Amino acid sequence: MDVSFVQLSMVSPPAFAVQPRLAVDVLSAFLALAAGSYILRALRSLIKTREFHSFATIRKCRNPRRLNPGFTLGIVHKFNLLFERYGDLFDDYFANKFRDNGATHAIVNAFGIPRVVHTIEPANLRHVLTTAAGDWGVFSGQRNSLYPLAQNGVLTTSGLQWAHNRKPLSRHVNGVRSKDPRVVESDISTLFEAIGSSDDEGWTSASDMSDLLPRMALDMATTFFFGVTAQSQLSGVRRRTGNTSLNNNPDTRLGKSMALTEDFTNAWKQVTDFVTWRAALGSKYWIADGPQYRAACAKMEEFADRLIDDVAAQAAVSTDSNATVCLVSKLLDDFRDRTAVRHNVLELCIAGQNMSGTALQWAFAELGNNPAVFTGLRSEILATFGTEGAVDAHPMTWEYLRTCHLLQGIIAETLRLHSVVPTIARTALCDTVLPKGGGHDGQSPIAVPKGATFNSNLYVMHRRAEEWGDDAWVWKPRRWIGRTVGPEFAPFSSGPRNCMGRYFF
Repeated sequence: MDVSFVQLSMVSPPAFAVQPRLAVDVLSAFLALAAGSYILRALRSLIKTREFHSFATIRKCRNPRRLNPGFTLGIVHKFNLLFERYGDLFDDYFANKFRDNGATHAIVNAFGIPRVVHTIEPANLRHVLTTAAGDWGVFSGQRNSLYPLAQNGVLTTSGLQWAHNRKPLSRHVNGVRSKDPRVVESDISTLFEAIGSSDDEGWTSASDMSDLLPRMALDMATTFFFGVTAQSQLSGVRRRTGNTSLNNNPDTRLGKSMALTEDFTNAWKQVTDFVTWRAALGSKYWIADGPQYRAACAKMEEFADRLIDDVAAQAAVSTDSNATVCLVSKLLDDFRDRTAVRHNVLELCIAGQNMSGTALQWAFAELGNNPAVFTGLRSEILATFGTEGAVDAHPMTWEYLRTCHLLQGIIAETLRLHSVVPTIARTALCDTVLPKGGGHDGQSPIAVPKGATFNSNLYVMHRRAEEWGDDAWVWKPRRWIGRTVGPEFAPFSSGPRNCMGRYFF
């Protein structure tokens, strides 16, 4: 054998001859894998689409009005929401959208299958919340809007974890003490002090209630949930007057252990503002984020943890069974997990303060624009409870407050026109059906696939002439006298996941 030939055959090929071949092989394998994966996904989608169409046909469903804005238009829409480029978002944009596209319409995928169903039909909302509640789970956006704050509370969980959270909360929130006005009497008295003194006829000077009412709501929420006022009202008085001699209430645990300042109230406002923005952005919630929001969340968690520890320490050394009567003290016995207590209490505290403060602001604004209703309300209150110190007056209890029909109508009408939660969203846990929205007349059922989002716009639904008459956009409390509440009114949601705030209504 020729030695030179053997030597040459044993020499490795030049590097330039190996690398191009290897690159081609790798690229070919990658493309084959990508193509195979795409084909499998396409086949899976076609199979699921076929199965869904069979599901819809068997149940005699018809297609809703379809929208398909696409990814780019969807991003633009979210930025317009964030920067309020639609004018009045609900009065102009959403009301016109339902007027133009019908009471129920859907955003669909490439196969025409609904991804998001928008509706203002009371029948659809009742079906999702009550009749077929098991087919629907908590909307992921609800959890995302609060992230990173309180991720495992009753508002953001489903299934067994939700049931574990809900049962003790419902029992305690609906307890006798929660309906005792004396629980928050000191916070209301502080509001009166912040408004200022009255003249000889009992009237105060004009006050900016848009600042005072949210502060009172925050104080009331922390009093009920943590057993101690946040003293936000006093902090506001110090800020407005520059009077630094006003000290925190020495009779509260908060005054002893954690003197709250305006910094905490600002952190609370920052969190609630961001949560509102994130909720409006839906799946694009991450747009509304940043160091300021994260720092505010950390401050609120620190506040909650210190108060929970304080409640637990007092309960451990107290021999008085009535010494700690706030919600935290009760939940510590039920959960035996302080993190779970913090998640649940912070969720409810944010929701409660936001609902109370916002609803009160709207109620006072409407009363200011309707002096005849204000006069009627004042007469009803005086007739029921009398003036301060009246011997024959009824005590201001839950039961007697419920007999004030005009007062109840004012609350209901304010929640109808100015619902604190303007939309209710759910995620389909399985292929399911909505009773209305399909066909040219919108009266046929529509099929909704697993994973799709249901979104009911309460703001527009509460203003439908079909349900409320031609004066549906008018604040008219007396419409509630003798009226039975139906599915067309849902400020507290309905069904198993109804808002526990309804216990105070």
